Amino acid sequence: MNPEGELRRSLGAAARAFASDRGLDVEVLSSLLPLLADGDSQDRPDGHGVSTLSGLGELHQSLLADGHRRQRGVHYTPDSVAGTLVDRALGGVDVELPLICDPSCGGGVFLLAAARLLRGNGIDPIDVIGALAGIDIDPIAVEVTRTVLTLWAADEGVGGDDLRTVVAALGESIVVGDALRDRWPRDTRLDVVIGNPPFGGQLASNTVRDAASKEAARVVMGKPGGYTDTAGLFVIRALDAVKPGGLVVLVQPASLLGARDAGTVRECVIERGELEELWLAGEQFFGAAVHVCAPVIRRKGIAAAEPDPVETPTIVSTGINRTIVAVIDAERFASIGSWGSAAAASVGVPLLDLADCERLSKWAQTTAGFRDEFYALVPFLSDSDPTKPVAAGYPRVITSGLIEAARHSWGIKSTRIAGTQFNAPVLDVEALRSWCAVPGNKSRIGPLIDLRCSPKLLVATQTRIVEVVVDGEGTNWPAVPVLSVHLHDEFDDDDHRWLVAAALMAPPACAWAAERAGGTALTPTALKLSARQLADLPMPANLDQWSIGARHLRRVATAVNAEEARVHLFEAGCALTAAHDLESADADAVLCWWAARAKCADLLD
Repeated sequence: MNPEGELRRSLGAAARAFASDRGLDVEVLSSLLPLLADGDSQDRPDGHGVSTLSGLGELHQSLLADGHRRQRGVHYTPDSVAGTLVDRALGGVDVELPLICDPSCGGGVFLLAAARLLRGNGIDPIDVIGALAGIDIDPIAVEVTRTVLTLWAADEGVGGDDLRTVVAALGESIVVGDALRDRWPRDTRLDVVIGNPPFGGQLASNTVRDAASKEAARVVMGKPGGYTDTAGLFVIRALDAVKPGGLVVLVQPASLLGARDAGTVRECVIERGELEELWLAGEQFFGAAVHVCAPVIRRKGIAAAEPDPVETPTIVSTGINRTIVAVIDAERFASIGSWGSAAAASVGVPLLDLADCERLSKWAQTTAGFRDEFYALVPFLSDSDPTKPVAAGYPRVITSGLIEAARHSWGIKSTRIAGTQFNAPVLDVEALRSWCAVPGNKSRIGPLIDLRCSPKLLVATQTRIVEVVVDGEGTNWPAVPVLSVHLHDEFDDDDHRWLVAAALMAPPACAWAAERAGGTALTPTALKLSARQLADLPMPANLDQWSIGARHLRRVATAVNAEEARVHLFEAGCALTAAHDLESADADAVLCWWAARAKCADLLD
């Protein structure tokens, strides 16, 4: 039997077994539902049984080939998540029987949750079915959704001609199609659009859009889609499909909150809707590498003659219980150019007001490496003896993973660069310079070699706090994506380098960075700033406390053991928090938060 036939047989057998266990008429259902008819009527499914209706959709997803799931960006939604979001969405519309659509219905978990909630509100099952709609590009997924909802109706007591009516209605309202190209069922008349659309980051080869999909993205966005994640396109399209006053609640990758390439989606939401809530999963519901959120967006109605100048703040909630962790106004989002504040608040980052501080750009310039530089350096790398002084013209290559607070572990722990493991990597600068000088060798690094070999600060990315190492001799080369900070000429001396390093590692600055990095890093608690963002980092105001902090960081760099370094790091954190002259409550909150991340919370009084 072909793979599709095997898939249908397994799904049909599981559906038949479920119907039988619930005491439903399997033969009648098999005459109405092709999927049940394709199931094995004799044997129960071996290892493929389901105990709940939503389990049928989960089974479908689990039986798909890994490559198929990755290419289509499919992530099965747990019952608990679907229930939480459906409860929020349906509770937010003032309609007894709202029209609901899932534009990527998959196995029907959201529509099933909606059916259960509406039935719990006393709505007749047949009327409930009439309010549901869905679309999916996968014909079998559509069939699974129709089957799940039909079995739900049958389990609710619908039978005979009424059950045939249900099947016919679902045949018209749950359809095969591409939600980004085709018309949706009840398009423009929907009260709620809800679901978990496919994720499709455009930097991954297996989810990059083909020519037809690029054109669909252009039509949806009104301009080329660029690197916008496919899931974000569903948000924009949903704002067309829902009527004024209706709600859009679609699961999104957490990158929606802060990624530059999601900026168009965020702008569209602000222009055409009201961002009532940002829900963050707060747990790993979708696999270790997938962090998600769900914006709750109410589509704006016809503009009033005198619009209300006061915008409703956005609630930030987390987890299955939608625990409220913050309420953030639009002005704060606008000030940082993203919704990163929500991501930060969801993991306990204190949101501070540091707008009146001096910025790093007054003291230094910040630079980042290029993606092509990462691989261009490989032929010029070699391992060295870490017990010997670094040879002239062979700077240490420092990766983010080697940078710690005020010190580095080059030569102590190994690091991987472009797939190769090194114990003490160095770069042959003159060989690199010669290669860059050869006509035809295209590289942007040539003009920057001297700058990279000058005194500077190296700033790690993907860290829990801002971690900086001072390179006073210019003997450390920053490996991409390490950021470099070069002090302006009037400040370019050892004392000022340590002052700037202290400013970068100050707990309030770390909180500031965490807010701006929200939704952009590999994990919810990691920091990932661009060079431009780093240049805007706020500097301390109290020079006395600032200097004390810098002195403690010097002692971190020279500490003979980890405990000594940890104690001085904590003392630096205390002084540098005081250097920002915060209100007492804010100072206490940010120091406690930072100390926990820096693994020195036990040193708090």
